[in-house]
Amino acid sequence: MKIHDVRKLISQPNLIAELDYSRAKFYRVRDSDPTFPQPIKDGDSRQASAHYIVAEVDKWIEQRKAARGGV
Repeated sequence: MKIHDVRKLISQPNLIAELDYSRAKFYRVRDSDPTFPQPIKDGDSRQASAHYIVAEVDKWIEQRKAARGGV
């Protein structure tokens, strides 16, 4: 599943929606999976919006698919 090839960044709320995760599940996966892509923050504040590089997210999804033996 490719998220959006034409966009380079995706906001965290949009990523959660694209992955079809609840916020709680997203945070659980992000915090427990060291291979999950790191966000790019818009500032130093904890409340600064976070964005993810779409290519990194796509790569993470492909790695998860490969780990389960799927294509």
